[in-house]
Amino acid sequence: DILLKNAYNVKKYCENFKLQEFKCGCGGKHCTGYPVVLDTQLLKNLQAVRKKFGVIAITSGMRCKKHNASLVGSSSTSRHLKGKAVDIKCIIANEESGRLSIMKFWKSLPKWRYTYCNINGSHKNMGNAVHIDVK
Repeated sequence: DILLKNAYNVKKYCENFKLQEFKCGCGGKHCTGYPVVLDTQLLKNLQAVRKKFGVIAITSGMRCKKHNASLVGSSSTSRHLKGKAVDIKCIIANEESGRLSIMKFWKSLPKWRYTYCNINGSHKNMGNAVHIDVK
């Protein structure tokens, strides 16, 4: 069962996060809220980011196809659809230099694949959030 696997993995690998923080943003209109199993390396890396930068809010976790398609700028092959990506915010992400620091740290972690954010007006739809994903 997907929900049980996610609950177990979040509890095991993310001491500072709760399962509901990763829930699909459709609010249950299109899915159960937990359409896929979260990648364990994503969870481990996310916890490392939390330990380094402090309190983190997940602004977008896993997504169902309908919710993903409704988001401006989202890709039809988004890693959010596979449980391999999250968008996060924290205090330092309010400044470009802070977002760059998060991205630099993410690139030092195992199996990181990609990260981006709003720098110099690129990716304005991200606001102060940083996208992070794993292979």
